Amino acid sequence: MSDRDLKPPQVVEAFDEAGRPAKGLESKGLPVVVDFLGAKLQHRVRSGVDSELVVKVFGVKKSERKDPEKNLICDFTAGLGVDSFLLANAGFKVIGFERDPLVFALLEDGLMRFLGVPGLQNSSAGIDLQFRNQDVALADDEARTEFLSTLPHRPFAVYLDPMYEESSVKSKSLPKKEMAVLREVLKPSSDKELQNLLTTALWLAEARVVVKRPMGAPPLEGARQPAHRYEGKTACFDVYTCRSGSSSAR
Repeated sequence: MSDRDLKPPQVVEAFDEAGRPAKGLESKGLPVVVDFLGAKLQHRVRSGVDSELVVKVFGVKKSERKDPEKNLICDFTAGLGVDSFLLANAGFKVIGFERDPLVFALLEDGLMRFLGVPGLQNSSAGIDLQFRNQDVALADDEARTEFLSTLPHRPFAVYLDPMYEESSVKSKSLPKKEMAVLREVLKPSSDKELQNLLTTALWLAEARVVVKRPMGAPPLEGARQPAHRYEGKTACFDVYTCRSGSSSAR
């Protein structure tokens, strides 16, 4: 069978880890669902999200995460929503953006199933998490100003995990099946799109921008270099501080 005989990626009826009906994204016979109640992800939540590096790099103490000036994070590249979910469980208010409508459909389905489980005895049942279908690689300040007007207020931080770009085949640390499907669905971000993402993030964020990168990958190209890099076991995080340098752009 040639590649031309294969069906294009599509949303299909599937089942999550517990056998509940779910929307799945299928490509080449591989279905993927967003399952916020899956055993592996729930184990990470129960083990304590404060120990997750993706939470630590935002530099906000647990006691301060209810402060409206420090608790809003915009995830510009939601993907399958794992990092957004972890940040929301850490006490942040998270708005995740996903430009691909098929992946967004999975995010919506996964969140609705998670919130709709009757009698869920889990602190994460009250998380403040939402997803929006929007491309936020904005090219000018007028578009950025309009985008800001759709938010409750200027976010404390912006998170980017571009997964992979045209100039690199390196990817984020997703399981093999999920990556195989997403590579079929998501077009790689061009260098220009990545620059617009980073520029928009730096323009928008009140305090910092965090960019997840594969181990050994250079920082995203742009006018600024990150102030810090934190390395984990499978990925690293570049942190850009915004408080002093971006006020003039607003």
